[in-house]
Amino acid sequence: MFDRTMEFSTNVADIKNRQMSAQSNWFAPRLRYNLNHKFCSRDVFAKVQSLFMLCGGMACAFNFLDVRDNHIDGQFLYTADGTQAKFQIYKNYAYESYSFKRAVYNVSNVTVFVDGNAISADNYTIQNGVITFGEEHIPSNGSVISITADFMVHVHFCSDELKFQPRCFNKVEIAELALEEVVL
Repeated sequence: MFDRTMEFSTNVADIKNRQMSAQSNWFAPRLRYNLNHKFCSRDVFAKVQSLFMLCGGMACAFNFLDVRDNHIDGQFLYTADGTQAKFQIYKNYAYESYSFKRAVYNVSNVTVFVDGNAISADNYTIQNGVITFGEEHIPSNGSVISITADFMVHVHFCSDELKFQPRCFNKVEIAELALEEVVL
């Protein structure tokens, strides 16, 4: 239902002698989701419209399930130093020689591993994608922390305008609808 694209934010300036200067504003790309199925039932449109109104267009972010990318499976997160108790959850991406980490904020079905062993959820809490180990359960120096989890993407509408046209046969045409990942 949505096409995914990656985008960076870069400032490019031309300099004399045909040299280019570029400054990247983000360390990793953000995802953008564009609706590719423009017709929907009036019931589905009512739900989209309600969410749009509740969010005030672009004003508020919400969690979105990207059905093509919503799982982390046994991924390495950190090597512990024996003192640090908080660890941001992220997902690794690699494309040939380029790799980046995407912070993940809304997780479910989480299993945290220390040195390959699943640990009890009583030993840590998770809030806004940050694992916090209890004082007595901080992983020792050199311990490997990894995770398996499902996640949702924090997004907002890309426009304050929802363009639509009622059509026949109980259908509504949405002219354009795009969502953009929000990085906290």
